[in-house]
Amino acid sequence: MPGVSAFLTDQFARGDAAGWAAGALAAAGLLVLAGGCAWLWRTDVREHLLPGRVVRPLYPVCGGLLGAAALVAGEPVRLLWMLWGLAVMGGIYVLLRLLHPAGMGMGDVRLSGLLGMCLASPRCGTRCSARRPGSCSAVWPGPCWWSRAGPGPGPAWPSARR
Repeated sequence: MPGVSAFLTDQFARGDAAGWAAGALAAAGLLVLAGGCAWLWRTDVREHLLPGRVVRPLYPVCGGLLGAAALVAGEPVRLLWMLWGLAVMGGIYVLLRLLHPAGMGMGDVRLSGLLGMCLASPRCGTRCSARRPGSCSAVWPGPCWWSRAGPGPGPAWPSARR
């Protein structure tokens, strides 16, 4: 299945009203997500806080727009992938929060589910594979933390690339 730009291009290229509606709904959902993330970035920089009053309303708005785009496009399987992304990303962050509570706040956990849901919508085929080593390192960060000299910042760390 296509990525975000390919999904939008395919929908607008269809040339019918359903394609335009699906493309517009998906674009609106992603613009709402981008606006909400910009607001959260500003708040996080200023207060070191990701407030739930900002994150929680983004779930139904973004989910509704992207879900409607999937239905209008005739691809209801995207709804399942949205739920899968929500469960996987949210679950990983809940697990990390339970293992090390001081490592991240609940705002990060709330935001992870939203990002998982929105990013899984246009990328139905996303999986950890040899072609996508970045996704593997996001799920299994251990290999990125080891260099030939042993544990610590290795070549994968930005500070080691000076």
